[in-house]
Amino acid sequence: MTAPCKNCKERTPECHGLCTKYQAYAEENDKRRKQRYLRREVDNYTNGKIIENAIRRTKRMKSKRRQRK
Repeated sequence: MTAPCKNCKERTPECHGLCTKYQAYAEENDKRRKQRYLRREVDNYTNGKIIENAIRRTKRMKSKRRQRK
């Protein structure tokens, strides 16, 4: 997403605080950033659980093999 400031004819050094276009852009950008963060948190949790379960299964399989011998 390109900022509305690019090629803006009304751009000044202090316009971000006053420009409604930029404020709307910044708000939308913050929403996207929060969504991306939440998705990453869910993915990290899910991947962590998958790895934990795989480790448990491996340990169980090893102990069953030892019991057979």
